[in-house]
Amino acid sequence: MDLVEFARVLLERTANGRADWEVAGDDSYAIRTDQAIVVIRSRDSDGRHPFILELFDRDQSLAEDLHSGWVDNVPNAWNQALMDLYDSARRAAFNVDDLMESILEATNGDD
Repeated sequence: MDLVEFARVLLERTANGRADWEVAGDDSYAIRTDQAIVVIRSRDSDGRHPFILELFDRDQSLAEDLHSGWVDNVPNAWNQALMDLYDSARRAAFNVDDLMESILEATNGDD
């Protein structure tokens, strides 16, 4: 499996609530296991393109990475996958859906 496919699988598992993302720093989100850490982040810490997916081993040495970007003014085929994964990881790390639901429940009235 390459990192592009890995990103797509993580995106699917995040959408299904099976990926436990945490805030790892400025505009970076991580999943940690005993064996590895995966991080998706905005390179410029602004929540925007370019995005970087990094896979670290248990010693926190970088094993693989994938960057969004362009080659000869053509976007990389995986740009959208990294952007979608970043957005999903951020929402999961902050429990955005639960936060919105709590506001809607608190403001539930007789409309």
